[in-house]
Amino acid sequence: EAASAVESMQTTMRQAVLMAAPLQVVGREVRAATDRPADAGPRAIPRAAMSRERLIGTIVHRLMQRGLDPGMVTDALAPLVPRLLRSTEMVDVDDLDAVTGDAVALYTRLRGHEDLARTLAAGECLYEVPFSFEPADRPGELVRGIIDCVVRRPDGRATVIEFKTGKWRDEHAAQAVLYAGALRTLLAATEIDVRVWYADDSMPTV
Repeated sequence: EAASAVESMQTTMRQAVLMAAPLQVVGREVRAATDRPADAGPRAIPRAAMSRERLIGTIVHRLMQRGLDPGMVTDALAPLVPRLLRSTEMVDVDDLDAVTGDAVALYTRLRGHEDLARTLAAGECLYEVPFSFEPADRPGELVRGIIDCVVRRPDGRATVIEFKTGKWRDEHAAQAVLYAGALRTLLAATEIDVRVWYADDSMPTV
């Protein structure tokens, strides 16, 4: 049953569900995502810088989705970046080489976490998994979102993974726990781990 639920979830992912804008979870508040990068704090930042931060985060996530060899060197990673982007995503980019360099550096640091590498290698990795569910403690409230990665282990357990390219924020842990609740509902499973990994080595792993 769990396997068929995941297959259904993957089918949905390939269809129009991805057209729905994900929601951001801020504490116990759920609100529509805006142009502000998910990892950015509440500070005001110039539009160009905002677009740059968002694009770098997008590149890092797409590199993670490719399931690349963790040992790939920077010179091998950089040429992949232009192929991961749509032309509309590069409109506000003045220096793609600099953006690529920053994104590859963040990806390399993130992918270099040994614990993350072990977790990703422990089972089947599903990326950008959409969900929609009603939390048991919030009847009548529909929560939608997209989970960065779900790792399905052979023993039936699952791990929810969130990749963060920015700074630690209080709501990150709550967001990941909410995602675990959604996955628990989708898979009718109880053994679900939640992990949040940061590219910045000084940030705690939740």
